[in-house]
Amino acid sequence: MPHTSRRKKPTLQKRAQVSDEEGWTHIIKGSRSHGRKPLSTTRRREPPSIPSGFTLQKLQQQYEDHRADWETSQCRIRLESFLDPGSDGVERPKICNAVCLGLGSMLDPDHRKTSFLQLAAFKTMLSALGLISSMSQVYAQEPCFNELDKQLLESMDIQILEDPEAFAHIGTTTFVYGPHCERSLLLRAFEGRDPALVVSTCIEDDSAG
Repeated sequence: MPHTSRRKKPTLQKRAQVSDEEGWTHIIKGSRSHGRKPLSTTRRREPPSIPSGFTLQKLQQQYEDHRADWETSQCRIRLESFLDPGSDGVERPKICNAVCLGLGSMLDPDHRKTSFLQLAAFKTMLSALGLISSMSQVYAQEPCFNELDKQLLESMDIQILEDPEAFAHIGTTTFVYGPHCERSLLLRAFEGRDPALVVSTCIEDDSAG
């Protein structure tokens, strides 16, 4: 009879919790995952816990370290050039306030570096746009902020709002910054609203339909 072979059923790999030297806990695959990479790259939907002994001063120092990297990057140079009102002769829209959506937590163990750099980019854009028109208010809305995230942003004169309070501050003279924003969130934010400037990386999510 001809030789036949059956496919082996895939074995489920156990998940394990691994703590790094900074006190962060990562969820990883079992022993077959040699690289010990996090199991998922999706953003968390709840505030991360604060490691024991971690303070606002430590968080501010980490932000400054990442901001220094951002300041020397070509991306920052190109961004400032793009926002320069005299760079291309095109008149920029009037900006009176700014709303940041979906920044992510600076204490998320899997995405804190990205959130730090996104915050540094936001500050660069605020500075550049402030040369065009005076910023009256700057807001941030992120359900994943914990208390240290909020304290860090408030120390930068960024007002924290709960979902969906920030949407009411979006108007025709608003700059909206939505790094890694889900499409459904932007649809909610822009319903009946037409902001002057939007900078966002829109991603699909299960609730977008």
